[in-house]
Amino acid sequence: MMLYPSIDKLLEKVNSKYTLVTLSAKRARMRMLRRHGPHLIRASEIR
Repeated sequence: MMLYPSIDKLLEKVNSKYTLVTLSAKRARMRMLRRHGPHLIRASEIR
């Protein structure tokens, strides 16, 4: 669980919680691709 920075501090830098979640998801995907490479399967390709 991430405690720092707090959501209140992060919301001072973005307009909405939606934007914060979107940016966090993009960052997580970038980190995952950097760690595991581009051979990851997209969720849409699983079905």
